[in-house]
Amino acid sequence: LGVSHEVSDYDHWKKVFDEDEHIRVKANLELRAISTNADKPNMVNILFATDDIDKAKEVINSEELRKRMTEAGVRSEPVFAVFRVPPQLAQQP
Repeated sequence: LGVSHEVSDYDHWKKVFDEDEHIRVKANLELRAISTNADKPNMVNILFATDDIDKAKEVINSEELRKRMTEAGVRSEPVFAVFRVPPQLAQQP
């Protein structure tokens, strides 16, 4: 699952993001990577792994997460993308 959105201040956003580990656990989301765009450092991209996309979508659409994103300074509507890893690639170390 990929998520991209613009934030007001990366350091503040990251502090709130780190505090919300319990939300990610509840959604069965395993953090794989966080990056910012080279040309737009306030654009944050997050990559998660999950084996239950329905559970993840339920939490993504929750009022609790929307509230926390506002508190974190998210300035744009998040863009979500669901990626599927082909079985032959999923087996590689």
